[in-house]
Amino acid sequence: MGKNEHLLTAIRSFAVLVYGYSIYFQEITPNPFNIHYLGKLKFLTYWDLLLQFSFFTLLLVTQSLLKIKKNSIIKLIDTLFFSLALPVSLFVSVSFWILYAIDREIILPVAIEKYYPVWLNHSTHTLVAILPLVEIRRPLGLSIPQLTQLASAYRILYCEFHVH
Repeated sequence: MGKNEHLLTAIRSFAVLVYGYSIYFQEITPNPFNIHYLGKLKFLTYWDLLLQFSFFTLLLVTQSLLKIKKNSIIKLIDTLFFSLALPVSLFVSVSFWILYAIDREIILPVAIEKYYPVWLNHSTHTLVAILPLVEIRRPLGLSIPQLTQLASAYRILYCEFHVH
């Protein structure tokens, strides 16, 4: 195992630990603002946290424990990464911080900070964008569906902030 492999294993282990503890913390901390019958599951941020935890756990298991180098496993991981893990994490992070910059009370009222501390905010809205970007180890070639998704996201954000 080379130097880069050790660094990658350390980053993936860090991701699994931080995401796992973030999920655990949200489960044990009572939050009176989650009175909806779905609770935390109504938030895309929580779904993204579960997705990132599962994805990095899968990466860590296939890289470290199983030493699987089969093309089918690599294709599955790449498909999960480029179709779910990366786009969802970037959407959650960028949309959260844009709304936070516009008006903090819209997205994260001060009253919630008691139940949602700063470190949890950054692990669910900042780290979820940074760690998947570390996983990109080759140049991105955008396909037609990916370009369409980017154009749609841009159009939605443009209409939301300039038309209304």
